[in-house]
Amino acid sequence: ALRKKRLSSLSMAVKSVADHQADVVLTAGNSGALVAFAKYWLKPLAPIERPALATVIPGVPKPTLLLDVGATLEYNADDLFALAEMGVQVAPYLLNCGKNPEVALLNVGTEHIKGHDTVQQADRLIQESDLNYLGFCEGSHLFKGFADVICCDGFVGNITLKACEGLAQQLQNKQ
Repeated sequence: ALRKKRLSSLSMAVKSVADHQADVVLTAGNSGALVAFAKYWLKPLAPIERPALATVIPGVPKPTLLLDVGATLEYNADDLFALAEMGVQVAPYLLNCGKNPEVALLNVGTEHIKGHDTVQQADRLIQESDLNYLGFCEGSHLFKGFADVICCDGFVGNITLKACEGLAQQLQNKQ
């Protein structure tokens, strides 16, 4: 996309945000191309090295910002920490949740001994930060308003998002 489609409508839409001619880009197009153009035109702020895709998950009593849902499939612990910092910056604007959003890491369990090394290391980094960190959460927490921001790598987030979409579609078709 960057080599052959730099003048595409998607590329120009992202460039318009970089040029302060627009505030956001909405697309039903290729998410990989969107991520590539965003990184090219918008130049992430240090220490953010990897772009993220996010979605708002409806919940009771409150919605949750889930990120990453597919921009970057694999993260290291520092990347997950940066992801949490990004989520904390954007959540007050998207969720109206106040200036100190609660953060959690999506994991296979809530106990601090669970999860692979990367998630364990990210857990320690976020615990040592000033973020309002609640710890680990599981998929069953997504719709319960457990935290304002829930972070995971793009592989887990994309599967989570598509499973939720598939379930919603199935439930809608049954009625």
